Amino acid sequence: MNQKVISCLNDHQNFIFEAGPGSGKTTTLINSLRHILANSKAFFNRSTQQIACITFTNVAANEISERLGEASEFVTVSTIHSFLWSIIREYQVELRSLLHEMNQEQAFGKRQYVSKLNLDGVEIQYVDKYADLSKGEITHDAVLTLACKAFQTYPALRYFTKSRFPILFLDEYQDTHETVIEIIKSLAMDSKTSLIRPTQMLVGLFGDSMQSIYNSGVGSVDPAQFNAVSITEASNFRSSAAIVDLINKVRLRGTQGFGAPKVCQTPKRTDLPANSCCSLFYTDNEDKLSEQTIIEIIDRLGWKQAETKILELTHSAIARTSGWDNLQKTYQKNRGSTAFENLRAGDDIYSSTFSFLTRLYKAHSLGDGFQTLQILRFASPGYSEERTIVRNSEDIPRLSRLLDDFVELCEFTDSSSCSIRNVLEFAWSNGLCRKTHQIASFEDINSIDDADLKDKRVAFLHSLNDISLSELVRFFDYLDTYTPYSTQHGTKGAEFSNVIVILDDSAWNQYKWSSIFGLFDDNDKRRQRSLKLFYVAVSRARDNLIVIYKQPPVRFIDGAHELFGTANVQPLTTLLDSSD
Repeated sequence: MNQKVISCLNDHQNFIFEAGPGSGKTTTLINSLRHILANSKAFFNRSTQQIACITFTNVAANEISERLGEASEFVTVSTIHSFLWSIIREYQVELRSLLHEMNQEQAFGKRQYVSKLNLDGVEIQYVDKYADLSKGEITHDAVLTLACKAFQTYPALRYFTKSRFPILFLDEYQDTHETVIEIIKSLAMDSKTSLIRPTQMLVGLFGDSMQSIYNSGVGSVDPAQFNAVSITEASNFRSSAAIVDLINKVRLRGTQGFGAPKVCQTPKRTDLPANSCCSLFYTDNEDKLSEQTIIEIIDRLGWKQAETKILELTHSAIARTSGWDNLQKTYQKNRGSTAFENLRAGDDIYSSTFSFLTRLYKAHSLGDGFQTLQILRFASPGYSEERTIVRNSEDIPRLSRLLDDFVELCEFTDSSSCSIRNVLEFAWSNGLCRKTHQIASFEDINSIDDADLKDKRVAFLHSLNDISLSELVRFFDYLDTYTPYSTQHGTKGAEFSNVIVILDDSAWNQYKWSSIFGLFDDNDKRRQRSLKLFYVAVSRARDNLIVIYKQPPVRFIDGAHELFGTANVQPLTTLLDSSD
């Protein structure tokens, strides 16, 4: 454990622990909690106080709780939103007053403004989505805004929080909204006292400013504003020496460009394979990066597919590579990007039915009779355990034939014959599932008066004739992480034996990968954004890293040589065309 962190804990000194990827930030946080409890467990045993540990995601919160084991009873581990809501929700009178005031100020935006807001006697509630302020409902962003206002307005709230939580740790501080940082800052000042002063709080921030890849995050903080000691950790326990060298070079550019704390890492791994690599390949041929080509690359490198992660910038890029781009394009063109996001989140009107069809197809085609019946019994939209398609033993042979026909239709070589529309109609007409009320209403074209909306609805429904069920299967495989693909944002905090990072300047104008390799970009924020995301993506690799740059500018080569080394930068054709 970092000795400077121990000193701060013993002296009740606020600190900011800045550490690069693979340095053991989470381990340091957990060991810090254990160190405190080892020395102050009796105090927490006889008091009602706890240590607050705030994380960025539920996954991170669960990991910390599991690793703490029995010690977790003295620690409140939660996400930022859950933590703040747990504190302010008891102050219903104050919340109603603040919401009236903030509504007049339109603090939550015009879309949530209520012209005649009356919250008298209404219980203020935190809901996941679709909040209705007139009913006292607030959602994620509103919780942050409301909490900040509450802490500013009521000093007693700050006293109560510090009395309840004498110690607060914030994980991944760089991704934390500035509003939350301001709250914690107000709690952190003047905290050089012992635990016997419950109104004082010891604050520890853990993170890496170079891994700030979300627009909502604060990025970096000034230690002086927290009365905090700045601590850095230079060890890298994750990656090979070559990958660590690349990480250091990228970070140096961040240090020079926008002031990220300088953390030059030292590789600490000793169990690396003999043939580990860190290389960049580039290609001018858009067709060279099909899913089959990616598989060929993995095979030629001698990697195990199960131990390899392929990172692309957007879901759209992954869709093109893994073969469900028609599905995404259809949704975005005819129903908008929000509808497709709802489909990914499972909130679209077709989500449950589409999921049912793909699960049923996979279960029966694999010969898993038990799973097939379970899906029909519990997952079929419109059916319940009491209203199952199988009512007696005589129904089983008929159902078996029906399912065989269903699978045959799904696998028909003519894509138009095995379209999503045809499969849907087959399932509905043969009683495999029922058309939900929401779908029936959506497909009732005659009930639509708006001509433009009607045309888009017709176009969408017609397009379902052109999309094969295989696209839907691949899409749900991706959602269920049965494929090696992920977005670069989505793997933050994770690590993999082998990583392929695909760079494509045409994928999204918010990023410009050429700037990483020294080419000029007049948009400084975009340059910073690109550099940080590249830093996060390449640092996911433990053993091997391959970066593939699609259609790069000619002048990128010098910058590529500087980062990867001349011998490690080659055209993709040298790999694909080489003999075994």
